[in-house]
Amino acid sequence: MTRQPLNDRFLRTSFLSGANAAYVEEMQAQYERNPGSVGDEWRHFFESLNEEREKIPGDGRGPSWGREIETENGELVAALTGDYGAEERNLRDNLQQEKEVTARLEGVDLGTGVAAVQKAVADMHLPPSIRVEYGGTYKEQQKSFHDLVIVLLLALVLIFLVLLFEFRSYTAPVAILSSAVLSTSGVFFALLITRTTFNVSSFMGLIMVVGIVAKNGILLLDANQKFLAFGFEPEEAMIQAGRRRLRPIVMTAMAAVAGMFPLALALGAGSQMLQPLAIAVIGGILISMVLSLIITPAMQYYLTRSR
Repeated sequence: MTRQPLNDRFLRTSFLSGANAAYVEEMQAQYERNPGSVGDEWRHFFESLNEEREKIPGDGRGPSWGREIETENGELVAALTGDYGAEERNLRDNLQQEKEVTARLEGVDLGTGVAAVQKAVADMHLPPSIRVEYGGTYKEQQKSFHDLVIVLLLALVLIFLVLLFEFRSYTAPVAILSSAVLSTSGVFFALLITRTTFNVSSFMGLIMVVGIVAKNGILLLDANQKFLAFGFEPEEAMIQAGRRRLRPIVMTAMAAVAGMFPLALALGAGSQMLQPLAIAVIGGILISMVLSLIITPAMQYYLTRSR
């Protein structure tokens, strides 16, 4: 195997970040003198880079190198690129050598593509002194998911407080939020049958579903309190409340679905960006029609039957 000089191959081709440049140069010099003197991890790493170099047409001294990342079934998901420039360009972060690699995903979602890239990096048997960080769209997505989880938790807390002040009891908020949380299963089911990825847009739709479904519980338990005031038994009052509020719940749900349906079909320019949101909302609302009339009354009756 031909071993290229350090300044022409390693620092240009490495897409790993965080390795100390002086230490890497020392290990590379040892490897060029005697490959067996650097240890298995470094030797595997330098050999993998040589293999990448051999993939370049001609003499391998072109302006760039490339590597394709595939899934287990052979489907191309990313193309990694790096520089072979003759002159060294040093990017440093916290006094450590830093190299960047970009990738282009083809025909797969971001999560699948990043998983394939992570598997390819793991198979390179990198030395402990080299740190790999994933940035770009993937990093922004992870940050957005973290922020949306906080938003979802705050929404649940605020809804609970509003219901607590309205009904002046802990049982009603618990019963309503139980149905609201379970209705999020409709979000994932709708995304599954439409083969839509769970992304930031669909996460926003999930948060919207929680607020929309809470409205159904308020209508139902408000009617239940009125029937209890008229002297009905708790079980009979809940049955009559379900009969009375069935039509309003179904009508408002179908109206919301009808409003989201054109967006779910991605009709019009730019509508594909919000298509996952519409699909998530439609799935959550449809399942909530059933859960609001089953889970909410059952939880409310179970929590108050001893009174």
